[in-house]
Amino acid sequence: AVRNRLARELHDSVGHALSAVTLQASAARRLLGTDPEFVREALAAIEDTTRRTVGELDAVLGVLRDGDATGDAWGATPAPTLAGDLDDLLRRTRAGGLRVDA
Repeated sequence: AVRNRLARELHDSVGHALSAVTLQASAARRLLGTDPEFVREALAAIEDTTRRTVGELDAVLGVLRDGDATGDAWGATPAPTLAGDLDDLLRRTRAGGLRVDA
């Protein structure tokens, strides 16, 4: 059960971040020659997203390394979900210049 929860946690967190980074990078590539300010903002968003995701990944892997996956601290933190993070994903995608209808 713990392994499945860790797998879900990694999939949700890293998958969400990679989707956001992919959208930002794609938009930046398309506007590289015409809107350098947008490209700078997209690269900053990519950097922020990847730094945050590495921190989340370190936290999950720390649980595995420490063998504390059954402790109270782990159970107190709900696993991230796309539904819970959708507003943030939409905000970052729109900040990247892509139109998103939700």
